Amino acid sequence: MLNFKLNPNAIDNNSTTPLADYLRSLGIEAVEEFMKIPSKSNELDGELLENSLHTVAWLNKLFTENKKFFLIVDCDTDGFTSSAIFYNYFKKLFPNADIQWMLHEEKQHGIELDKIPEDREVIIVPDAGSNQLHEMEVLNAQGKYVFIMDHHQVEKPIPAGMEYITVVNNQTSDLFSNKALSGAGVTFKIVQLYDRVYNWHGANELYDLAALGIIADCMDSRTLDNNYIIYRGLNNIVNPMFKALLDKQAYSIENEIPTKIDVAFYIAPLINGTIRMGTMEEKELLFRGFIETKHTEFYPHEWRGTTTMEDFYHRSARIAYNVKNEQNRLKMKCLEFLQKRVEENGLNNNQIIAVVVSEDDEVVVPKTITGLVAMELLRLYGKPSLVLRPVIDAEGNKTFAGSGRSYSYEQLPSFLQFVRDQEESVYAQGHSCAFGASIKAEEFEHFIEICNEKMSHIDFSDNATIVDAFFDNKINPILIHEFANGQRIYGNNIPQPQIAVRAKINSSDVRIMGKDASSVRIIIKNIPFVKFKDIELAKTLQSASSFMITLIGKPSPNTYMGITTPQVKIIDIEVQPLTNAGGLF
Repeated sequence: MLNFKLNPNAIDNNSTTPLADYLRSLGIEAVEEFMKIPSKSNELDGELLENSLHTVAWLNKLFTENKKFFLIVDCDTDGFTSSAIFYNYFKKLFPNADIQWMLHEEKQHGIELDKIPEDREVIIVPDAGSNQLHEMEVLNAQGKYVFIMDHHQVEKPIPAGMEYITVVNNQTSDLFSNKALSGAGVTFKIVQLYDRVYNWHGANELYDLAALGIIADCMDSRTLDNNYIIYRGLNNIVNPMFKALLDKQAYSIENEIPTKIDVAFYIAPLINGTIRMGTMEEKELLFRGFIETKHTEFYPHEWRGTTTMEDFYHRSARIAYNVKNEQNRLKMKCLEFLQKRVEENGLNNNQIIAVVVSEDDEVVVPKTITGLVAMELLRLYGKPSLVLRPVIDAEGNKTFAGSGRSYSYEQLPSFLQFVRDQEESVYAQGHSCAFGASIKAEEFEHFIEICNEKMSHIDFSDNATIVDAFFDNKINPILIHEFANGQRIYGNNIPQPQIAVRAKINSSDVRIMGKDASSVRIIIKNIPFVKFKDIELAKTLQSASSFMITLIGKPSPNTYMGITTPQVKIIDIEVQPLTNAGGLF
């Protein structure tokens, strides 16, 4: 039986404004602004960020004085794009600027004191650093200028006397309403402000990188500020590395202008995969692609006996694609191993999935993919998940540290905050549903008991698919059209809406497609419903003259011969053949 249930905030089946109603159901008030082409008037001024004018003035002074800069590139897509925005902007403005940059060897974040060369006078930390008070104190004592452009929650205020330290963070800026801006977004606001203060014009070329960082870091796309930056960025992609990654994924991306969902599913994973699993050479090659925008050289590439020539950017994109595929293979191998451990030890009987791994395991889970494996456990069991490993902290205490992943449940909106609030927790830092955590080892079992007790009222086993409309032998064509045409709008916290349909169809409503006859097109009330590469479904739909079907699908646009029409992509379907008399076989 197809398992679905109607969204409690589902719109009226007969609505004449279904997309607007859907957006209101998600808590969006400025619906009209989302429905029309985003306007620059929706964009927030970077001057509203605390310390932004101070930062711009000092950056101008320090670049003009030819100081030696050191750029710390954080280890995810938001970190790469944040640093690329800073580097590209100021290198164009000051071509002779001395800007060294550093990538982390593993999945560290922020400032690593022992990696900063002694001669560097100005330290730039985009997308990290707000909570590194010890590192700030050390660098301040050395007289090094430090500029942090970050978006993470700040746990403790910066102590007085840090005259060389400047933090720009949207979370601590009372006048700046967009708390869902990413590190790339904050850095972008700084260069935009520099444009305005010093009458420059370099920021407009960097909207694409800001959009990529905001999307990749899963920032809330319901904010008008994010919505505008993303819209302008994706409609004006100029960075050659971004373009090459899109070319590499052209088979999967159907839209001429990529959507937020396209970027989240097909572009960001290539970058993150390379950062987590690539060699230092591969990571550096990818980052260079984002900041070295004038490569003209070509390289031979041999594939299945044929040699072709590829440019610097497409070569980097191909390498990133291959690294991501290798990461996927390792991730699934680790998942299979951990699933066995979870079920053999009954860990799935707890309200959370918390599994401890070590270097002595038969299958070693690399630190760089701990979060990815935790995400797979979340998908598999539908419960908040932690993947941890033994660690000895600076004081000699044993902890279990690693990554946590969760969905945002109605009764548990932030798994991070839940973990942070427990006495057994050492720390939990990151985003509400994707974060790093550490639990006291000697209190780990008690921590699990507390989770079971405090989450006992939450039913994580309810895995029914939520649909936003259900049609029983009828369809609202306005809804299908509007939902299909809303692709530009959908993104994080504005999920692409899903519908369920129950209908009786005849064999004349069915068309089998593809060279291997494995794809299906069903016409219901003049609306096409499509399912690709499902040979069993194709065979079933040829077994009788009529059927009762129940399906779940997503309205989407279909462009053919330059003409775009709505269709519904089938996610899941249940088919019951009927006899000529209408009864079941």
